[in-house]
Amino acid sequence: MSALAASLVTAVVTAALAIVGTYYTTRRNLEVTFDTSLRELRITAYKDLWKKLDVLAKYGRPAPLTDKEAHDLAETLRIWYFETGGIFLSTRTRRDYFALLDGLENVGGGSETDDEFLRVLGSRLRSGMTADVGTRRTFPLGATERSRGVPRRREFAELGGTRRLAVTPGPRRFLLGRRPPELEAEGLWPGQRWDPDRSAFSARLTCGDAPDARVFLLEDTHVVEGPEGWRRGSKEQRPESVLWVEKEPEPDEGSRKPPEG
Repeated sequence: MSALAASLVTAVVTAALAIVGTYYTTRRNLEVTFDTSLRELRITAYKDLWKKLDVLAKYGRPAPLTDKEAHDLAETLRIWYFETGGIFLSTRTRRDYFALLDGLENVGGGSETDDEFLRVLGSRLRSGMTADVGTRRTFPLGATERSRGVPRRREFAELGGTRRLAVTPGPRRFLLGRRPPELEAEGLWPGQRWDPDRSAFSARLTCGDAPDARVFLLEDTHVVEGPEGWRRGSKEQRPESVLWVEKEPEPDEGSRKPPEG
């Protein structure tokens, strides 16, 4: 190859590399600009929605949410979605938004268990918003506080009932106690699904002859069980939410103290 040909090849390769480098640099700069602008718009819109969710606060509320308050909040959320911020919701946070809206329309309020189910749905929507704007991470390399997973076996007892619920580590390994006898788990594969983003799982249960898809939301100290299908209908037809409280693990046989005397 002559010196002239070598120079031409070098020039062409250099130009091609420069074009490719410019393309990716420009694209990256545009992505950063877009992300920055979207974050600013989201913060403005989400601040408005955050204030509207104060009726689902964990602390400081005098009484559970009533049916009327649940209906009013659902209407407020609908207006916010179409007039303010629905366009800014990420795919994941949009799912949290509609889960809460469906819960407000079909679960309602008034009882302790229904109120706790709605409160947890509201909490998960707020967590989704903070993940979208990155306000709960250590800049720039921190991870968002969203998925907690199931790090250990946990056992729960039904508040006011006799059923037991056990959650064990591993993919889709959830056991539902069969007390009373007419309540049993069915369709564990594939009827049971684990959602790590929400620390939640769903299962199909049979109460008598009617199969019912339910969702279980795991919190730090308890589980709230609510209807997965969000069935439309009258208040008398809707399924009730259930509150499960965590049981203290029983000591191993080898760790039991011998009786004194």
